[in-house]
Amino acid sequence: MGFGIGFAVLIGLAAQTSFFERRPAPWGNPRGVHLDGALVAIVFVSATVYGLVWMPDLLRQSPDPNEIHSFNDIVYRQYSMFEYHDVGVAHATHPYSSKWWEWPLDYVPVAYFYQDRRRDQTDPAGCCIYEITSMPNPIVLWFGLICVPLVGWIAWRENGKGCALLTLAYLMQWLPWMASPRLAWEYHFYVNVPVICLCDAIVLQRVWRWGERHRHRGNAWMAGIAVGAYVLGAGAAFAFFLPVLAAHPLVWNAWHARMWLPTWVIGPG
Repeated sequence: MGFGIGFAVLIGLAAQTSFFERRPAPWGNPRGVHLDGALVAIVFVSATVYGLVWMPDLLRQSPDPNEIHSFNDIVYRQYSMFEYHDVGVAHATHPYSSKWWEWPLDYVPVAYFYQDRRRDQTDPAGCCIYEITSMPNPIVLWFGLICVPLVGWIAWRENGKGCALLTLAYLMQWLPWMASPRLAWEYHFYVNVPVICLCDAIVLQRVWRWGERHRHRGNAWMAGIAVGAYVLGAGAAFAFFLPVLAAHPLVWNAWHARMWLPTWVIGPG
């Protein structure tokens, strides 16, 4: 989907020459974009990098007949991967799976590792629970529910190219999953976490600058408190959830205190 964003942006930039033939294009290179060269470069670079990814398999020459031994095996592997995603998991079920609209809510994270090593499984103060779960910082993600639309509004109102690109990247890396019939998980959305962090930072910057502009009204301290509260909250949330991200031993009560939503509970707890 990242390549899809690149193609969409390039095609949009190149299309400007159809509407702004006698004056500089308002977006991107004012002299226009050589679409053919740009697309060929993207395809060549991506195909080269993807091909090099298979070199360790070719060099290893595993005795397993199901592994990669030749170029034909690489080509067939592409077909088998497509079949797996198109048919193999299209109608499957999984307790960690989730819907596309649940992803921005951090509603169903995926546990990669969970062990309950308590001697007494009924002791809520017993030690220890170990877990590794793929859960972004909820303060960052939930604040993004406000900030991403605000950045889109800034892009529309101020013709902000950077904000427009962030909004476009967010939507194109998320909304196409609406049409996917296959089983999906929360981590399919995690490519948007850097975009959300940038949107959060942009909104915090706007709040800070608003306070600076209205310092005479006493709003600077309010803006500073708001920005500081978010930064402290995000940092505190990171420290609080780190044990269930890194398999740090926790007593059952401490582990369960980090399961804010029922869908976060993975394991017998």
